[in-house]
Amino acid sequence: MRPSPVILGRGLGIVLGIAVVASAHGQPITVAKEAQPKAPAATGAAVTTAPASVYKLEVYQGPNRIVHYVPSGDLSTSDRLAAAEMERAENDLTYAHNLQRLKQQYVNSERVLEPQRRYVQEQLYGTSISYGSSFANSIGVGGNGGFGYGGRGYFPYVFGGYGNGSIGNGFGGYSGSNASSVTRSLQFGMGDEGVLKNALAQSILADSTPEYAATALRNYDTAVARAANSPTLARALNLRQGTTTTYAAYEPTFTKGNNVVVWVGNEKYAGTVKDDNGGWVIISTANGEVSVRKSEITRSETPAKPASNPPK
Repeated sequence: MRPSPVILGRGLGIVLGIAVVASAHGQPITVAKEAQPKAPAATGAAVTTAPASVYKLEVYQGPNRIVHYVPSGDLSTSDRLAAAEMERAENDLTYAHNLQRLKQQYVNSERVLEPQRRYVQEQLYGTSISYGSSFANSIGVGGNGGFGYGGRGYFPYVFGGYGNGSIGNGFGGYSGSNASSVTRSLQFGMGDEGVLKNALAQSILADSTPEYAATALRNYDTAVARAANSPTLARALNLRQGTTTTYAAYEPTFTKGNNVVVWVGNEKYAGTVKDDNGGWVIISTANGEVSVRKSEITRSETPAKPASNPPK
């Protein structure tokens, strides 16, 4: 049985009437919606960290070169220290090479300047030479009716004046002169260039020895070997991983407990070996413990042990 159109119309009218009454009383009409799925709870954004690496930066100022090793990413502390050691050792090696070239430059310069310096010293040894010049002039009018021009000249040559008696009045006159002199002598020298420069000159002089250059080379070799043992540094700096040191085999070795005397340049250390590892030797001296880098040792001695039964 189908519903009558009249009945449907009455039902629709009732629904609409209820909606109008509800809106008239200020009550909002809500329409049911299908339930939406809840959004997942927001989580912290993933932090991306740059891969651990180190970059080599070379700076040139004319012929001068300096290198920097710049760490980046999550580089470990040991790798950062290894990169810093490589930076120091490589710059120190460049410094040693520059000192060697400076010595050669001084030799070349002295070969050119020595003949001229010798000639000047022979001319001025025990002698002071002075050059002088003077210039003078004067004008005067006599009070007795005469006019006179005193003259001018360049010492020691003076030219004479002339006169005219037709002027009745006169005045005293004026004169002027100037002089200059130049003195050449060895007594003035070069002058003081400062306390700091004098102290640095002594340090640079000690660093210019072949022994210092060899020490700088060994230190650089050790630093490269340490960096090559790190997979991160070996990959970033294109080093062959697992490279062994070239000069470490030539460094001295010390037995713990033995008496030893070592020199680092002009410094002397005497005492008992406390430890020997990692390129360093620790010596117990009368003034305390001293840590000496093996690559900087220029001379070492091991005193002979006294015989247990000395001959009578």
